[in-house]
Amino acid sequence: MNAATLVDLNDSQSVNQALNSLYKVGLAGLGACARVQQETNTLFKVLVTKGEEAQARLNKQVSGQVNLAEERLEGAVKEAKGTWNKAGSILQGSLSQLLRQLGIASRNDIDKLSQLVEKLDHSVLELSEARKFNGPSAV
Repeated sequence: MNAATLVDLNDSQSVNQALNSLYKVGLAGLGACARVQQETNTLFKVLVTKGEEAQARLNKQVSGQVNLAEERLEGAVKEAKGTWNKAGSILQGSLSQLLRQLGIASRNDIDKLSQLVEKLDHSVLELSEARKFNGPSAV
C-alpha cells in the first residue's frame, strides 16, 4: 500500500472496514436528514402554537380597544344629545318669553281660547234652538 492509497484493495479486512465506514457515514447522513425533518416538524408545530397565541393576544387587545372606542362614542353621543336638548329647551323658553313680551299668544293660549269658543258656539246654538222652539220671549 502506498501513501496515496487509503485502503489496500487486496486486503479484504481493509476493504470490509472501509465499506463498513462508508455504510456508517451513509447511515449518519440518513439519520441527520431524519433528525432535521423531525426537528423541522417539531419547530413548525411550536411556531404554529406561538402564532396562535400571538393572534389570540392581538385579538384580545383589539377587542379591548374596540370596546373602549364604543364606550367613548356612546358617551359622546349621550353628551351631544343632552347638549342638544338643553339648547332646544333654552331656545324654546327664550322664544316663548319673547312671544309673551310681544303679546303673541302661545299654543296653549290658543287651545284654551278654541275650547272657550267651542263652548260659546255650543251655548249660542242651544239658545238659538230654544228660541225657535219656544219663541223669542222664552229666553
